[in-house]
Amino acid sequence: MNRFAWSMALRSLRHNIGQTLLTMGIVMISVTLIIGLSTMMEGIQSRITTTITESMPHITILPEERIPQAAWQIPALQKKGEPTLYIGKSFRMSNQIRKLENWNTWEQRFASFDPLVRAVVPVVSEQAILFRGALPTAVSITGVVPEEYDKVIQIQDKLIGGKFFGLNTGQIVIGIGVADDLSVQIGDKVRLVNANSESVTFTVAGVFATGARMRDRSSAYIPLRDAQSLFGLSTAISAFYIKIGEIYHAKRLAVRLRQRVPFEVRSWMEDNENFLTAMQSQNVTTNIILLLTTIAAGLGIASILIMSVVSKMRELGILKAMGATRAQIIGVFTLQGVIISFLGACMGTAVGMGLANYLTSFKRRDTLGRLVSVFSVEVKPSVILTAFLIAMVVGLLAALYPAWRASRVNPIEVIRGA
Repeated sequence: MNRFAWSMALRSLRHNIGQTLLTMGIVMISVTLIIGLSTMMEGIQSRITTTITESMPHITILPEERIPQAAWQIPALQKKGEPTLYIGKSFRMSNQIRKLENWNTWEQRFASFDPLVRAVVPVVSEQAILFRGALPTAVSITGVVPEEYDKVIQIQDKLIGGKFFGLNTGQIVIGIGVADDLSVQIGDKVRLVNANSESVTFTVAGVFATGARMRDRSSAYIPLRDAQSLFGLSTAISAFYIKIGEIYHAKRLAVRLRQRVPFEVRSWMEDNENFLTAMQSQNVTTNIILLLTTIAAGLGIASILIMSVVSKMRELGILKAMGATRAQIIGVFTLQGVIISFLGACMGTAVGMGLANYLTSFKRRDTLGRLVSVFSVEVKPSVILTAFLIAMVVGLLAALYPAWRASRVNPIEVIRGA
């Protein structure tokens, strides 16, 4: 761009200051909306995803489920050397739990399987009934090594009393909902009954509150050794829980693991497909809103610049009669669009970031008295940069048609018409 184009563009913007400020306001509002909506949607999705994934492992490894054989398949099995199945005498079979033997070797292999793997923990996870006197409640019992388990699913930070780390034999940590249902406190005795009606007495060592109502009303933790004994697993475990660095890579990593190990491998993404579909739908809706906002801003800039061209037909004709080239005229109006977009984008970025920071200042107390943010806002540099670049590109594109139209003004017809 030459000096003439810069001089004329700046002079025109100063001369029509009201029009210039109006156009900049359109760009500013558009950039503010892009930043505001994007950061709020990112924050909401991040909060929901964190709430879901922090209460479950990213990848779960289980023994393959045994497939029962029908009676009519027995002859075929006998030919393969399988034992005979006797039919006609009924007897009660004890509850059979799927288990993983020799898990120490597998634990090391899983830990070194991929750089994304952050932690691998063995667990025993089964259903049981917890009693306080004659008052029962169904719970999901997880046998863990507390210090290791907390690397995958945090419990220590969710405690509202007692302890989780350093859990001793005969101690149990329960959710606040379980404690309320049984009316127990730290130090009280409870009785845990497994599916085979075998019971063990535990002492409540801690109470936690995750904020997830269903989990707090149905979860309890005991030492790994106690769980192995209670559910008849000897030294075996029932599953591995794995945490990875990038939660949205869980499905890909699970597929790779599934191809290399003789176990059932599940990822949190496969177990929550409906949630991920809802998030994708929300992203599409947000992107449509942002697209319409961007188009509106572009049309606003273009319409105001076209009005400027129409109102300055005589001046443009005189300029061309004095020797101004088409390239110079195009440069004038293109520069006007770029300058307006740049200044509007700077203002919109400042307002958008200020709005995001202001929203994060709103706090409230949850049911446990903890301060939490009312609005979930996540400001990413990529969002700020994208909004700024969108404004610049839209401003440039919106200025091209008015600039082209101005460059085609016939000076003879304009001066004669004047």
